[in-house]
Amino acid sequence: MLNIFAGRKPFNEIKKTIAGFAWWQLALMAVAFLYWIKTWFIEGDFDMFISTCDLLKSRKSIYTPDGIRNLYWYTPTATFLLTPFSYLPSFLYRAIWKGLNILMLIYGYKILLKYLPFEGWAGKHRNILLIFTLISTAHFLNLNVAAGQMTIFMVFACIKALDDASNGKSKVSAAWLAIASIIKIMPVVLIPYLLYRGHFKTIIFYLVFAGLLIVGPAIFFGDYFFGLIVEWKKLVFDDPIAVFYREHAVIAETLGSVLLTYLSPGTGESPFQSNFLNLDIETVYNIYKISLLLIISLTLVILDKCIFKELKNDKLKLFHFSWLMITVPVIFPMQQKYSYLFLAPAYIFSIHIIINNFLKAEEKKGNYILIAFVTISLLLSSVSTMDGLVGFAVKRVSEWYRFTVFGGIILGGGLLYCKKFFTVAERESFLIK
Repeated sequence: MLNIFAGRKPFNEIKKTIAGFAWWQLALMAVAFLYWIKTWFIEGDFDMFISTCDLLKSRKSIYTPDGIRNLYWYTPTATFLLTPFSYLPSFLYRAIWKGLNILMLIYGYKILLKYLPFEGWAGKHRNILLIFTLISTAHFLNLNVAAGQMTIFMVFACIKALDDASNGKSKVSAAWLAIASIIKIMPVVLIPYLLYRGHFKTIIFYLVFAGLLIVGPAIFFGDYFFGLIVEWKKLVFDDPIAVFYREHAVIAETLGSVLLTYLSPGTGESPFQSNFLNLDIETVYNIYKISLLLIISLTLVILDKCIFKELKNDKLKLFHFSWLMITVPVIFPMQQKYSYLFLAPAYIFSIHIIINNFLKAEEKKGNYILIAFVTISLLLSSVSTMDGLVGFAVKRVSEWYRFTVFGGIILGGGLLYCKKFFTVAERESFLIK
């Protein structure tokens, strides 16, 4: 047999590799490893997802088993795709899924860095970017990894879809988007953007792959599976006002929940008085729809008028992508604080701008304003996840008054302020395909 270690000293190579890391990097990897092991034994939402797989295998309703509505909102296809995990012991499927989550975070971060300029940066400056990225997202990372949520996969799939589309890999990009949006609808926000940028092949492949994922499982389950699709559609789409009003009960962190909290009497389930108007639900829902139109209009202004043209400048591309990701947890109904991991690209982009401005010693006043945007956003978005630090009462108040949503909105303002630091060439860097 060929000796793969012939003429080599594998242990010396490993030692050299380890020696290439700083002590704090090794410590960070050790903490991540120990944290991963700890999560094997934490029961969370992923266990609930897997429990629906057993319902699917026994051909029961995954939404109303035994006639009682559960808290599962994902599509039947999501349950089908997760079914292989259901044959494993609970600690093992948690270890696999949460390990994949950590790997997706690392790989997704590396992809985003490709879209940022690093001229004049030393290694320590990249380390500072990493450290502050971890600080700004740690609360959401902990929530998602511990609970085994789908959000990390959603964010990673969006990053991969954008990157693959930008590199001409239409089929791969479409596959990522199809899988993610069929599991949970949020990543569809990228579909109109890719169309706007002229990625027509990606859109066509997406429609094909999404169609196959929707009807493909019916090969195994027949009419029963189509029945689940109909049931899911009724829950999500058939009574939008009822879904909208339900955001109060689940303490959703969305634009809709903010409007309900401050413009309507609410459900009476909280001791906090928050509304300054007593509008009926239909009126608040109409205000919500108008607000969505305003956000869409603002997005079109941000994307500029160059329709069906690809961006040549990667920095501007990441800027647009970060804005779209901020809108996801704000505009989609029934989103809770887990989904605010979608803010991560905007935090990375803003922190990069701040560090870059310090290196250039320019725009000091403007840089401090941007720091204020990011800091206030971080404080508001994180307080509801840190009850061990701020106390349960403060956490409860922050949830009811939807501080997390305001944190996302303020970060959006900070991201728009970043455009102040763009050069004229960056603002106009389009390339006709």
